[in-house]
Amino acid sequence: MRPLKIVITGFGTYCNRTQIDLEAFGKSGLYLITGDTGSGKTTIFDAITFALYGEPSGTFRSTSMMRSSYATPDIPTEVELDFEFRGKLYKIKRNPEYERKSIRGDSLTTQAAGVEFTLPDGKILTKKAEVSEKIIELLGINREQFSQIVMIAQGDFQKLLAEKTEDRQAILRKIFKTDNFQILQEKLSEMEHSLKALCLKNSESLNQYMNDVRCDEKSEFLTELENAKKSEIAWNEKIGIINKIISEDEKTIEKLCGQRAQNQKNLDKFNVELSEVENIKIDIENLKKTEQQILQKKYQLEILKKCVEEKSQIVKKNAEKTEKLALIKNDIQKYDELEKSFSELNKLKGDSLVLEKKCDELSNEKVLKTDFLKKLEDENRTLLDAGEKRAEYNAAIGKLENQMAEFIELEECFSIAEKKSADYKKIQEEYLKVSDFAEKIAVEYRQKNKEFLDSQAGILAKELKDNHPCPVCGSVHHPNPAKVPQSVVSDKELERLRIKSETAEKEYRRTSENAAVLKNECEEIFKKLSKDCKKVYETKDFELEDFDENSLPEQKSKLLELCENTKVLIDKNKNLLDSELKKIERHQLLEGKIPIEKEQLEKLEKELGQLNNHLIQNKTKIEADEKSVEQMKKNLQFSDRRSAVNEIEKIEESIKNAESEQNQALEKFIEEQNDIKALEGKAEELKKRTEKKDISKEVELIQSFEKLKNEKEQLEEEYSKLYSQNQSNKSALENILVASESFTKKQREFQLVSALSNTANGKLAQRKAKIMLETYVQMTYFDRIIAHANKRFLIMSDGQYELTRKKIVADARSQAGLDLNVIDHWKGDERDVKTLSGGESFQASLSLALGLSDEIACSSGGIKIDTMFVDEGFGTLDADALQKAYSALAGISENGRLVGIISHVDYLKEKIDRQIVVTKSRTGGSSVTLKV
Repeated sequence: MRPLKIVITGFGTYCNRTQIDLEAFGKSGLYLITGDTGSGKTTIFDAITFALYGEPSGTFRSTSMMRSSYATPDIPTEVELDFEFRGKLYKIKRNPEYERKSIRGDSLTTQAAGVEFTLPDGKILTKKAEVSEKIIELLGINREQFSQIVMIAQGDFQKLLAEKTEDRQAILRKIFKTDNFQILQEKLSEMEHSLKALCLKNSESLNQYMNDVRCDEKSEFLTELENAKKSEIAWNEKIGIINKIISEDEKTIEKLCGQRAQNQKNLDKFNVELSEVENIKIDIENLKKTEQQILQKKYQLEILKKCVEEKSQIVKKNAEKTEKLALIKNDIQKYDELEKSFSELNKLKGDSLVLEKKCDELSNEKVLKTDFLKKLEDENRTLLDAGEKRAEYNAAIGKLENQMAEFIELEECFSIAEKKSADYKKIQEEYLKVSDFAEKIAVEYRQKNKEFLDSQAGILAKELKDNHPCPVCGSVHHPNPAKVPQSVVSDKELERLRIKSETAEKEYRRTSENAAVLKNECEEIFKKLSKDCKKVYETKDFELEDFDENSLPEQKSKLLELCENTKVLIDKNKNLLDSELKKIERHQLLEGKIPIEKEQLEKLEKELGQLNNHLIQNKTKIEADEKSVEQMKKNLQFSDRRSAVNEIEKIEESIKNAESEQNQALEKFIEEQNDIKALEGKAEELKKRTEKKDISKEVELIQSFEKLKNEKEQLEEEYSKLYSQNQSNKSALENILVASESFTKKQREFQLVSALSNTANGKLAQRKAKIMLETYVQMTYFDRIIAHANKRFLIMSDGQYELTRKKIVADARSQAGLDLNVIDHWKGDERDVKTLSGGESFQASLSLALGLSDEIACSSGGIKIDTMFVDEGFGTLDADALQKAYSALAGISENGRLVGIISHVDYLKEKIDRQIVVTKSRTGGSSVTLKV
C-alpha cells in the first residue's frame, strides 16, 4: 500500500483544507516530516490511519479528539486519501461524528460519521462495517497490526518488541496466513470434546441398559448380576451373565406352560359336570313356576267369563237409544236457521255500537272546536295594536350597538397598551442583566490581557543573558527582568475572552436600543388611548397621566363594566323587539285561521245529525229480531246446533264402545284358555326331564372347581411375570450388544483424535513447553524475522546485542514459542528483552519492525508493503546510535520502498532533503510545506 495524496480538513491541528501530495516523493527513499512540538506532525499519520480504519494511529488519541478546536461550525471535519495497492488506485473519504452549522438557520446540528470508499472499478461503498471489512481484506492487516508493521506510531515501538506469544500469534497469523493451522487445532479440539461426550453418553446408555436387567431372587445368578452392575468388568463378561439368566428363565417358562395346560384340562372337565347339575336345577325351578302360572291363569279365566256376560247385557240396553237419536237428527236444520238469525242480530248490535261511539266522538269534537274558536277570537281582539312599538325598539338597538363597537375598539387599544408595557418591562430587565454581564466580561478580559502581556514579557526576559543585547530595548544589562507569572494565560484563552466580551457588548447595545424603541411606542399608545377615551366617554376628565402602566388594569376594568351594561341593554331591547314581531306574526295567522275553523264546525254539526237518524233505525230493527230468536229457541231441545251434534256423537260412541268391549272380552277369554293348555303341556314335559335326577354332589364339584381356578391364577401370574422379565432382559441384551459395539468404536476414535488434538494444541504432558501447531509453523517465520532484524540490531548496537527466540519457558502452563530474549555479547549472557534501556529498546524494536518488513517483502504472505512510517523515538539516541539507525532505514528504502520519518532531530533534518515541514500559526491551525 502506497499513499499518493491526503487531504485533511478540520482535523486535529489542521483547521483549513490542507492537501499533501505524497506522490511527489516518488516510490522509494526517505522523507522527513518535521516541525515544532505540537505543530501536527503525528496528525498526518493519524489522518491516514483514520481514513483507512476509522481510528487514529496511536493508542493515546481517540475519535472524539479529532475535531479541530480551531474549526468554525461551517468547516467540516474529514479526511480524503488516495492510495495505490498492487498497481490499482483506491480513494477513501471519511468523517467522524461532530457538530456543524445547520443548513437552515444558525443553530448547530450533529453530523453523523460517514465514509465513501471508491474501488478501481468505480464502485462506491458507504457502509462503515462493509468498508472496514474490505480494507482488512485488501491490506491483510487490521489497525493494530497496521500501526505495528506499516505505521509505527509513538509509544508502539515497545509494544511490538514486548508482545507475548498469544499477541504475536495474532499478528503473524494475518501476515503469513497461518489461520488454517489454528482452524485445524480448533477442529481437532472440537472433535475431541464431541467424541468424549459421545463416549460418555454411550457409557451412560450401557449402564442404564444393564440396570434394566432383572433376575429372580431364588436364581443362582442373582449375586453375579448385582456384582456386574456395580463393578467395571468387561462388557463381554456382563453379556455372558445376562445370557445365563435368559436361558434359566426360558426353562422355567417351558415348565410353567405344561402346568398351565393340565390345569385348563381339569377345569374344562369340572365345568361340564357343573353345567349338567345347573341345567337340572333350572328345569325343577321352571316346573314350579309353570304350575304356579297354570293356577293363576285358571283364576283369571273365571274373571274374564263374568266380564263377557256383563258386556253382552250393555249391548242389549243400547238398542233403546236409537229412537232418541233419530229425533235429534231431525231438528239439526232448525239449529242452522237459529244460528243465522242470531248472527244477523249480533251484526246489527255491533253496527249500533259503532254508530253510538262515532256520535260521542263527534259530539266531543264539536264542544272542543267551539271552545277553541272562541279562544282564537278573544286572542285576536287583544292583538289589534301589534307593531306600534317596533320602530322605537329598532332605533334604540342601533344606537346601543354603535356605542358597543366604540367600546370594543377602545378595549383592543387597552390590550395593545398592556402588551407593549409588558414588553417594555421585560426588555428593561434584560437590559440590566446584559449590562452587568458585559461589564463583568470586560473587566475579566482586561485583567487576563494584562496577565498575558506580563507573561509575554516574562517569557522574553527569561531568554535574556548578561552582555547580550535585549531584542526590545538593546540594553546589554538586565538588572530587573520581568518574571513569568505562575498561571500563564494562553493566546487561545485570551482570544476566546475577547470574542465573548465583544459579543456581550453587542448584546448590551441591542437591548438598550430595543428598550428606547419600546419606550417611545408606549408613550405614543398612551397618548392615543387618552384621546380615544375622551371621545368615547364624551368627557374631559381623562388625561395622559391617567393611563400610565399602573392604572391600565383599573381603567380597562371600568371599560369592561361599561361594555357589559351596554350589552345587557342591547339584549333587553332585542327581546322586546322580538316579542313585538311575534305578536304581528300571530295576529296575521289568526285572521286567516278563524274563518277556516268556523267552516269546519258547521260540517261537523251536519255529520252528527245524519249519524243520530241512522242509529234510531238500527235500534228499532234489533228489538224485532230479538223477539223472533227467543221464539225459535223455545221450540228446540238444545240451546244450539253444537250441543245437538255433541249429543248425537255421544250416543253413537256409546253404542260402538259397548260392541267393541264385548268383542275384546271374548277374545281375551279364548286367549286365556289357549295359554292354560300350553302351560299344562310344558309342565308335563318338565316332570319327565327331572324324574330320577341327583343334584346332591353340586357342593363338592364347586369346591374342586374353585381350587383349580386359584391354581390357574397363580400359574398365570407367575408365567406373566417371568415372561415379561425374560422379554425385558432380551431387549436390554440387544441394546447392550449394539451400544457396546458403538462404544468400543467411538472410544478407539476418541483416543486417536485426543492424541492428535493434544499434540496440535500443545497439551502433551511430557513436553516442558506448550507449543501449538500454528505456533510451531510461526516459529519458522519468527526465526527468519529475528535473523533479518539482527542484521541491523548488531550494527546499531556495535555488535553488543542480538535478538533470539526464548527457548526456556518459565511457566509451563502458558503457551510459548514466540517470546523474545536478547543476547549481550559483551557480558556473555542472555536475558529478557524487556531489560533493555529506552534507547536500546528503540533500536531493538526498530530492527524487529524492519526485519518483519523484510520477511514480508520476500515471503508469499500476501501483504505488500510499499511504504513505511516511523514516528519519533530518535531523540533517545546518541549521535552514533542515531547515525546507525539512519543507515538502517536508508538501507531498506533502497529496495523500492518509501520510508517516512517523523522527527525534529537536527541530524535527520541535515541528512534528509525531502521534507514535509509542518508550521503552526499563533492564531491557531497548522499548514504544510513540501520540500522535494
